Amino acid sequence: MVRTVWVADGLWRSIIPERTILVGFYRGITPGVTGSLATGATYFGVIESTRKWIEESHPDLGGLWSHFIAGAVGDTLGSFVHVPCEVMKQRTQVQGTRSSWNSVNMKANVSRKPGIQMYSYYAGMFQAGSSIWREHGFKGLYAGYWSTLARDVPFTGLMVYLI
Repeated sequence: MVRTVWVADGLWRSIIPERTILVGFYRGITPGVTGSLATGATYFGVIESTRKWIEESHPDLGGLWSHFIAGAVGDTLGSFVHVPCEVMKQRTQVQGTRSSWNSVNMKANVSRKPGIQMYSYYAGMFQAGSSIWREHGFKGLYAGYWSTLARDVPFTGLMVYLI
């Protein structure tokens, strides 16, 4: 796999001269970093204010429950930003190069429904997001949202409590 990526794209290269779109080993880094920054800002911004609000408005939920609920709320809101960025990142990472995508998908006619291609080739984060929205709508951008919450909410609630 490493050799395949190295031969096709090298360490990194820009595929559009007037814009820097990283491919190779850095394919998918833009939506990954964007999602992490936005999620972190949302997450940490919400946790403390939610915890204080819970402790003031519901003093009986102090301690463990206020921390756990604050972490759960912060993670739920953060995931609203994180999941679409993760979908874009994953699709950008697995798409291969434009030439390999065209040869594999067009010649093999890989699709879920006859005559409909599974994914488009994504040249960047915004093009990927708009393409996913156009082709699959809200469900396409939020694929995996509930499983992400099922995994992250208990972990985040416990982490906020323990820290």
